Amino acid sequence: MSNNFIQKGDTLTYEAGAAAKEGDVVILGELAIVNAYDVSSGDSGEGHTTGVFELSKKASDAPAQFTAAYWDESKKYVTTTGTGNKQIGIFAEAGVASADTVLVKLYNPFVPYVAP
Repeated sequence: MSNNFIQKGDTLTYEAGAAAKEGDVVILGELAIVNAYDVSSGDSGEGHTTGVFELSKKASDAPAQFTAAYWDESKKYVTTTGTGNKQIGIFAEAGVASADTVLVKLYNPFVPYVAP
């Protein structure tokens, strides 16, 4: 392994600008994380940068599997709507409009999805 390797980066430590609960999506510049534990504003927090997570979704959305997942920071849910939102990953399953949650595979940094 390279002598300048520090860590895998599956989790990163950050200074919380606001309180966040375990499982909350937190946007840190160009990085989306899922908070690993409850953190108070000003404290050090830790968040997952990769993985598949069950996240709240926009009620009317029924996303197709493997399509772009966007985070609506004002509503605090994942959506299929890209305009005004940041892409945080892809939908790891097809979503159902009547469901409150959906599985999302995080990937970072935000990279626009381009269909093949």
